[in-house]
Amino acid sequence: MNILLLQLKRIGDLVLTTPLIAALREKFPDAVITLIISRENAALLPAITGVDRSFVIQRKLSDVKIFRAVSREEFDYCIDLTGNDRSALLAYLSCAQERIASNWNQPGELGVVLEHTDGQRVEAVGPFKEALCRAALKAVE
Repeated sequence: MNILLLQLKRIGDLVLTTPLIAALREKFPDAVITLIISRENAALLPAITGVDRSFVIQRKLSDVKIFRAVSREEFDYCIDLTGNDRSALLAYLSCAQERIASNWNQPGELGVVLEHTDGQRVEAVGPFKEALCRAALKAVE
C-alpha cells in the first residue's frame, strides 16, 4: 500500500498530524507513507517517525520536481489535511485510488469531517488529534 499525506500548513498542524501517521503505521506496517510539508516545517521533519519518504514544498519553481514525482507514483490513498490550492493539485496529481480531503467548512464540534472523492463523508468528534486519526482511519478502511 502506498499512502500520500499532505500537510502544508503551520507547525502546529503538522504536530497534530503525527498521531495520524502513527496510527496509519500501526494499522498498515508494510505501507509506504510519503509526507509532503511546507518549508516552514522542514526543521521538524527529523522528529517525525513512521514516514518512509518526505518532500518539502518551497513555494518556488523548483517545486515542479515534487509535483512531477507525485504524478509518477502509484498512490493507493492520498489524505489531504491542508485543503488549499497546492494540496488540491497534489492530491489530483497523485491519481490515488482514494483521495480523502478535510472539509474545514463544516467540521463537527472540535472534530473533523473527511470526504472521499465519491462524496462519502466520515465524521469524528472529540479532541482534534483523536478525531483526525479516527476519521482518517475510517476513511481508509
